[in-house]
Parts: sequence; structure tokens; C-alpha cells
Amino acid sequence: MTIAALISLRGNLMTGGAVPCMYDIYLVGVLHVVSTFCVPFVLFYILFVERYNQRPMQVIREGSVSNVWKRSVVDLLILTVFFTLYVFILTTIAGLVFTDRFYNWNELNSRCVAWSGRICEEQPSFVLLLISYIVETFETFLAAGIIMLGVWWGTNKEWAGYLASIALITVDKSGVCDGIIFSKYYIAGATYKKGLSISNNVIYPLLAAIIVFVLVNVLVIFKKKEFLGS
Repeated sequence: MTIAALISLRGNLMTGGAVPCMYDIYLVGVLHVVSTFCVPFVLFYILFVERYNQRPMQVIREGSVSNVWKRSVVDLLILTVFFTLYVFILTTIAGLVFTDRFYNWNELNSRCVAWSGRICEEQPSFVLLLISYIVETFETFLAAGIIMLGVWWGTNKEWAGYLASIALITVDKSGVCDGIIFSKYYIAGATYKKGLSISNNVIYPLLAAIIVFVLVNVLVIFKKKEFLGS
């Protein structure tokens, strides 16, 4: 995952002949690293870990089927936080290696001008950009992960959950459904024109993740999970 992410970052960062800066690395990172390369790998690892929680013996150990689900959700949250921090650190290090410019959206040779056709007159908050990147990465991993677990729980087929999450994020990213869960709130090329805002880039992604998280947990209540041999 690390090698693929770095190759994708460098390839997309250097396209078009424009000079990238640290601000650009996070815009490129969300679309071309988090949702393209990281999600399949992260979900696969979560799937591998969660298989332990889905064993019949785990019901005996946890005391009830509902406790098995709770354990699965807790493990998902831990892994989501871990991979969010990992991707953030990886992206930041890659930015420090691939560019020596901190900010250049007010220059004619910048990616901002290449994408939007104009310079950015007011420099966006770098702190808000970092927070947005972390929140949107967390939202993507959490929503995709909980959907995978929910489908797996409801169908008793682990790969059905995995494929359902991959299909959802692919459709969402393609713009077919106007990015209802994921890409609608991504920091991306539109950020060059619209800038950043706490509501669009922090609050809304968190709300989207919370709604999906709560909805799946509620639906699971109505599905009686059966464990062979339990």
C-alpha cells in the first residue's frame, strides 16, 4: 500500500508541468491515495482482523452475539484511527520529499492556476487543510469499514461486505450519485476556487460518517446473526 500510494502521489502531483506545493499534496492525497489505493488495502486488513471476531468460539468468549458486534465495531474504530494517522504521516512525509515549496497558489506556475485558471488571492488556513484531510480520511475509512461489516453481518459472506464497500466508494467517487457519502466533501480541485470551510470540509464529513455508522448499527439490531457451531 505504501509504495502504491507514493507512486500515485508523485505521479498525480507532477502532472501538467505545474510546480506543486505542500498544500497540493493533501488535495492530491484524498482523491488519488485515500480512496484509490488505501481503501482496498485498509478494508482487506480490517477484513482479516475481523475474521477473528466472527468465529463461533467468539460468541462463547463474548457472552452474546450483540457483544460480538460491539467488539467488531471497537476493533474497526481502533484500526480506522490507526490507518488515518498512518496515511496522514505518509502524505506529509511525501510532501516534504516531493516539493520544497510550502505555498504557491498565488504564483502563475502553480497547480492552482493550472486547475482553476487563476491565482488564489487569499491563502487558505494550513491548519484547516490538515484537519480537513484527517477528517475526510477518517470518514472514508470508517464509513467504508462499517458498511463492509454490516453487509458481512447481514449476509454471512465476508467478501460480499468487502465488494459492497468497494463498489459504493467507486460509484460515489465517479460522480454518479453526486458524492453523497464521500467525494462530495473531499478537498480537491474545486478547493482552488471555493477555498476551505469548517462546515463543508470538517462538519459535513463527520456528520456523514456518523449517520452511516449509526444507521448500520441500528440495522444490525434487526438482523439475527447465526454462527455455525455456536
